[in-house]
Amino acid sequence: MRRFRLGRWHADAYCQPRLALVGDAAHTIHPLAGQGANLGLLDAAALVEVLAGAVERDEDWPGLRTLRRYERWRRSENAVMLASDRRSEPSLRQHERDDERAASLRVVGGRAAAVAAPLR
Repeated sequence: MRRFRLGRWHADAYCQPRLALVGDAAHTIHPLAGQGANLGLLDAAALVEVLAGAVERDEDWPGLRTLRRYERWRRSENAVMLASDRRSEPSLRQHERDDERAASLRVVGGRAAAVAAPLR
């Protein structure tokens, strides 16, 4: 059984002129932390708010100056979440260290649950 190494990171930059990264394109967080989708939705909402404000002020809304506002806002908030994920790292690492027998038992258990209607 092959394993996919999980981790957390930020993109070097969230934006370039006429381009903004949101969600997993901008950052990743361990899925067991349960915050990845939330961060992506917050990124999207922040980007809409920044762009709408730029349009209202008749600014160059796809320009780098406008998109940097989004980047500063979300990078700082995402950094807080990534740091809190780091504090829970020991329990996440334990999950990744499951031996092959444990992984095999999960597969068997999942297959049993799939065929046992009361367990679904």
